[in-house]
Amino acid sequence: MKLPGRQFWGSVLIGIGVFILLAVICDSIQPYFPPAPPSSLLDKVSSFCRERFSPHPPPPGKPPSPPPSRTRRASPPPVLTPDGLLTPVVHHTGDQYHLWVWGIKPERKTGDRVKVEIAHGAAGEEGGFQIVAYADTDGDSQPDREIARSDFLIGGETGDWSSFEFRTGEEKIFVGNIWPEGKNTQVFRGNGPWPNRDCPFEDLFYHYIAPDKKVTAGPAYTNMKVSFPPSD
Repeated sequence: MKLPGRQFWGSVLIGIGVFILLAVICDSIQPYFPPAPPSSLLDKVSSFCRERFSPHPPPPGKPPSPPPSRTRRASPPPVLTPDGLLTPVVHHTGDQYHLWVWGIKPERKTGDRVKVEIAHGAAGEEGGFQIVAYADTDGDSQPDREIARSDFLIGGETGDWSSFEFRTGEEKIFVGNIWPEGKNTQVFRGNGPWPNRDCPFEDLFYHYIAPDKKVTAGPAYTNMKVSFPPSD
């Protein structure tokens, strides 16, 4: 067997040297020429599918739009029914309170003769009440003295109206109704401000009136009217 000669081994060493030189050169220039990503057929198909079927991100600098919110439509304002009711909602008072009065805006009081009308929330004694009026006599814009009260009034059916007239020279007055304490009287009650813009009543009502303490609640409204007939 003939062993390779010096010429063969010389060629092998030269080839190894060239390979090492090329490797050194490639390693030196790689930072300036980063390798391109593989472009096999599988990668091309995958890239095509991502472009066509994946959601596109929003353009830079523009935040994604928020999902549409579900807003509740505001309920339409109450409308006067043919019998003049502002609200058909009947409230069972229980032992919560037995009095409520609303202040009349001073600019709406046009005379000393006052007529108050209130609708009954139930027929008979279950919806019975007395119409009552208070005055602000110490100038703090709160009721402090009862100035008028009707007899006990009842309606023949739900929604019937009762009225009461009185006279007063007081500028700031409060009107409403009162019923037996602890009795589950039924009254009309709508929650929120009085619906008509030119309403003569304030939105909060007083349900407890004592010399050292007055308590308000609301806003709420009921089926009540006030007018100022001409004096005789």
